[in-house]
Order: sequence, then structure tokens, then C-alpha cells
Amino acid sequence: MLVCPVYCRFCFRREVVGPGDSMLKEGQLAAALDYIRSHPEIWEVIFTGGDPLIMSPSRLRPILAALDAIEHVKVIRFHTRVPVVDPDRVTEELVGALTLDTPVWVVVHTNHSQEIGPGARRALRLLAGSGIPLVSQTVLLKGVTTPPRRWRTCSAP
Repeated sequence: MLVCPVYCRFCFRREVVGPGDSMLKEGQLAAALDYIRSHPEIWEVIFTGGDPLIMSPSRLRPILAALDAIEHVKVIRFHTRVPVVDPDRVTEELVGALTLDTPVWVVVHTNHSQEIGPGARRALRLLAGSGIPLVSQTVLLKGVTTPPRRWRTCSAP
């Protein structure tokens, strides 16, 4: 099972999200890092699948330090809904773990601007204020993020 703070009905992983222990085991993580080290064509590493910011800063720190030490890794990217749905997880300690020599980008998944409440704004300001670039990704949801099928038109006088 993948670990995520929300259950999004549109998520293509929705059948496998829930409580459980799907984090890579130490041997699997070592093998993944060895693979990245041995393939210089890998220039970007993306954390996604479940929500990677569910991991504690103490769990993230050694993984990120290992990636930061790989010269050909130029970008590390996190895809997450945590700043929106569980903004209290975005702490100085988490930001410290994400602050590396290798640029770390955070792609925030949002469904609607109304999700960006005071807690989310605080979390996003903390990330951005620490120099972490933020971008957003939105799922196209009928009637929420997509225009209606029929556009009303008015004729000019």
C-alpha cells in the first residue's frame, strides 16, 4: 500500500492507497541509489507515488544526502498534496531536509484555489521563502477546473 494523506477519487493509484508499509526497505533503497549512481543519463529524480512528504525529515535526510552526492543528478522533484491537505507537516525541519546543493523543486497538487487556506499559505510561504521553487499541478475536474461545455455568448449591439 502507498501512504498518502488523502484519498483522491481521480488518482490512478487509488486502489493501492491506504494504511500499510510500502516504503522501500533498506536493501531496495540501496539498490535504487546504486542504479542512479551507475546511470549518468539520470539527471532528475522524482519522488511521487503515495505522497513523499509523508516521510519524516529524519527518513528523507539520508536519502536526499545520497542523491545530493551524485554529480549527474541535477534536480530532485517532489510531487505532493501535503502543503494543501496537511500543512502542519511542512516544518522548518522538513524544509531543512529539502535544502540541498542540488535544486529541489516541489510540485504542489491542487484541485481548486479554495484549497489554499491560511495553513496552506503558511506552508507554501515557508517552502518558497527557503528558496524551494514551487509549481502546481492540477487534475482537470469537470465543473471544477474545466470550463462548461456550452459557453454563453452575447451578440454585440
